Formats: sequence, C-alpha cells, structure tokens
Amino acid sequence: MPDRISIDIEGMRDAIQTLADAEERKITQMIRVLVKEALEARNPPKSQASEFLLQLARMNCPSDGSIAKAARELAISEESLIAIRDRLFPKTS
Repeated sequence: MPDRISIDIEGMRDAIQTLADAEERKITQMIRVLVKEALEARNPPKSQASEFLLQLARMNCPSDGSIAKAARELAISEESLIAIRDRLFPKTS
C-alpha cells in the first residue's frame, strides 16, 4: 500500500491543475511528480566524478571502471585520471 499524507495546497490548486491538465494527469499524480522533481533538485544523484574524488579523498584506490566513468563525465582522458591514481597509489612489486 502506498504511503499517503494529507497536505494543504491552498492558493496552489489552480496552478497545479493547469500543469496536470497540460500533462493529462490527475492532480494527485501531478503533485507526486512535482514533489519528486523537487526532491531530485535538492538531492541530485552523486556524479561519477564526485564518486572518483571521494574515493581518492578516502584513500581508496579507484577502479579502472570508476575512472572510465568519471573521465567520460568530465570529458577528459582516462589516462590523466589513471596518472593521478597511480601517483597516489603506486604499484608495489
């Protein structure tokens, strides 16, 4: 069963209804979409680049896969990120 809450939309109903009508949704569906969009805007998913930097900051050696993802997101070469990783985590023989 879905979680439900009751909210006061005083002064917003017409604006929400207009949006709902434009998207051919029920007003309750539109409110759910608006809440979801607001949450995503306030809590954006972590980017691959930020995950890469977090791994470095925590002194965890990033994998080649996470380097590849971060490089694509940042539009830089994988080799430059690999060089940074290898300077911080030299291979021991």
